[in-house]
Amino acid sequence: MSQWFSVCPRIQRPKFRSALVLQVLVLSISFLISRLFLEIFMGTKTRQILLESEQYFLKAQSLEEQAKSNEQDIVQLRESIEDTKKQIDKWQCQEEELKQDYQVKKSSLSKCRQFRLHQAALQGVQRNRLVTGPPYCTVVTPSQLPKFLFVAGIEGSGHHALLTIWESLKETIPLEIIVYDQVFHVLDIEQHASYHYSKISLNSRLKAMSSTFQRAAARGATVIDAQNSYPMGEFAGSLAHPDLLQLQKLDGILYDFRVVVLYRDPADAVMSAVRRFRSDGPRKYKSHLFQARMAVESLVAINNALPQLGCGKWVMFKYEDIVRTPSLLLGPLARLLGVSKTILQGSLSHIKAPTKRELSVLEKKQHEILNNFFHRQEALWPILASLSKAQK
Repeated sequence: MSQWFSVCPRIQRPKFRSALVLQVLVLSISFLISRLFLEIFMGTKTRQILLESEQYFLKAQSLEEQAKSNEQDIVQLRESIEDTKKQIDKWQCQEEELKQDYQVKKSSLSKCRQFRLHQAALQGVQRNRLVTGPPYCTVVTPSQLPKFLFVAGIEGSGHHALLTIWESLKETIPLEIIVYDQVFHVLDIEQHASYHYSKISLNSRLKAMSSTFQRAAARGATVIDAQNSYPMGEFAGSLAHPDLLQLQKLDGILYDFRVVVLYRDPADAVMSAVRRFRSDGPRKYKSHLFQARMAVESLVAINNALPQLGCGKWVMFKYEDIVRTPSLLLGPLARLLGVSKTILQGSLSHIKAPTKRELSVLEKKQHEILNNFFHRQEALWPILASLSKAQK
């Protein structure tokens, strides 16, 4: 310093020296203050940085822990997926086992049904019915004679419903439709119409029916006896019904015989017949009680004749199926008539279900009485009863 002062003579003066010292002191103080403020500022910044660094570190730790947790979740999910795959494989195996078990049981059930059908065939019941599967008897070879389709059923069992099919089918194929015809079934009369009965001479029947089938053969037509129910005709008693056994005897001689059997709940059939045919005149006798006994005699006559009909030449339809699900008739009826399903299908569409009629209190009571009566009597027509229940 003294050297510097000696170099600058002007500074050697006391006045200038004091000023210089003061300036140096001020600069030193300023420097120290600036340094102090800088240290304070830098300290604050450093603390902020440290605080932020600590926060980032904590966040990093949290993210790391979350990542580890996610990895554990991923592992658990993978394990769960594997378990699910194993469960799916197990279920698929169980499904295959159930399918195989179902097929085995289905096959067993089918064999059981075939066995039952075979048993029925041996008893002379099922062998006479038109079945969809292989018959259990030798089917009669169709002849060149005109087909004769006879509709057998008690009054009120659905003749009119089927008549709509025949009338429609007549526009497509040659048919000769017979409604009530006393001569055709060689009915004879003793004293009063209520004593109508079918003649017992087969030759008389052959003569009475020959002209019809000669005419049908000439034009290649099928003869359908559509409305000769059991009983047959006005004021007719229980003897006035077609004779299925005599008609069967002429099969292969005069015609190729086929039969459609109509079956309706007997109580409903009786209620329908009385409602449509009873009057205050000559038909006043046609009460529910009389008609019930008439129905019993008629059902027994039909039932007893069925085992004598040719194999595959008859089929039974329930009235309820005819009016509610006509499509059920398509296959069996097409085979019985020997026509294609396409031809027959259009005719089936003409069947309309009747409007459901509400019974009065008296009619409901009468219906209940009839139900109880026929329930006791149905043992007299076991074939019809068993087949009607089998079709439910």
